[in-house]
Amino acid sequence: MSRFVQVLDPARSLTTAVGWLAATLSLAIAALTVWVSNFADHNMLSARDAVLSSSVKTLAVELDRALSSKLLALESLASTVPPPSSADATAHSALSKSLVDLRAAHPELAWTGFADTGGRLVAQAGRSAMSSRADETQWMQRCVQGAWFAELPQSHVLGLCSPIVDGQGRPVGLAAAQLPQGWLAAIAQRVRDRLDVDRRARALVVDDRQHVLVDTGGNAAPSLPGAASAPSEGGAANPFWTPGQVAVQRLDDDKRHVVVRARDDDNPTLRRLGLQVLLVQPAEEPFWRGGVNQRQIAWMS
Repeated sequence: MSRFVQVLDPARSLTTAVGWLAATLSLAIAALTVWVSNFADHNMLSARDAVLSSSVKTLAVELDRALSSKLLALESLASTVPPPSSADATAHSALSKSLVDLRAAHPELAWTGFADTGGRLVAQAGRSAMSSRADETQWMQRCVQGAWFAELPQSHVLGLCSPIVDGQGRPVGLAAAQLPQGWLAAIAQRVRDRLDVDRRARALVVDDRQHVLVDTGGNAAPSLPGAASAPSEGGAANPFWTPGQVAVQRLDDDKRHVVVRARDDDNPTLRRLGLQVLLVQPAEEPFWRGGVNQRQIAWMS
């Protein structure tokens, strides 16, 4: 046996035996530290994801309720006002009064209108944000096939419209309203402030064309094309297309964010209008890198 091996033999020396014991304990402590750290990391991420999932559900429910009340108010015209004809002055007057009453009951509605199925305006109450009758007709025609909600062109106004049908389900007209963008943003911000989430978390409302209608973070970007098409990290499904999926994803600022989208089946009005509700917050990248460095130090000790 070589002298080097004899020196390392714990059976030949108490000092060597103690050294081997100390080395073994150090390795065991290092391994335990890594395991505990990984366990803590997993628990923290799971807790974060659970909070985000619960919070985005709360946010979506509140927004769904607010939009549902406005949509139902518009559709109530079907039961209170008969479809007017050009020769029916009484029906036209009743329709105009109903539109005025609708605005009075819902002060958030800056303008209300009723059009025929071709989008031609028949009656209105309030001042429209559209500069021309042609622009008015164009956006109202969007809801011939179903309820529609989006930002109107060249304005900070949101348009909401829905087809009005008769007893046989045939469309007889289009009921529409305009709301200030700040109305929806204020609701999202109020709910966001109540949520127990990271202070940097942003609430987003995105329409069916991937245009951002509301961003409580104050970002001016009108859309998220990169986020809508880019794959998520780790092979996870894109949260913009997968409700309830929590994923880490690089957005248009090229930074990593945690993104979660509310489920559609809990919010019938949002689903009907084609709206997505999301919470987005920065991923704790520096923190996790620090954890890796600490583990490397532990292994070297």
